[in-house]
Amino acid sequence: MGIGFVAGIVLNFFLSEFYILNNKITSAKEVETGTQIPLLGMIPASRNSAVSLFHVIDNPKSIVSEAIRTLRTNLEFFNTGNKSKVITITSTVSGEGKSF
Repeated sequence: MGIGFVAGIVLNFFLSEFYILNNKITSAKEVETGTQIPLLGMIPASRNSAVSLFHVIDNPKSIVSEAIRTLRTNLEFFNTGNKSKVITITSTVSGEGKSF
């Protein structure tokens, strides 16, 4: 009974740590249901192994390029009545592609 109790405590600790450390957004539905902020666009991960600073110019018909164009269009039409526009792109972890 003692071994089962200790195993339950250890298992509970590891499962709770996995839940706490899982801080990634896995779908657009999580953003839409979790916040009242409108989702203007999503840029998928590029499967291209070569890193390019000009992805849209180098690959004009790729899915990533089309997603960037869609986001640009949505940003142009978002909040057209207001003069001042502030857009924040942030994350908690470095290396997630904010500068892309």
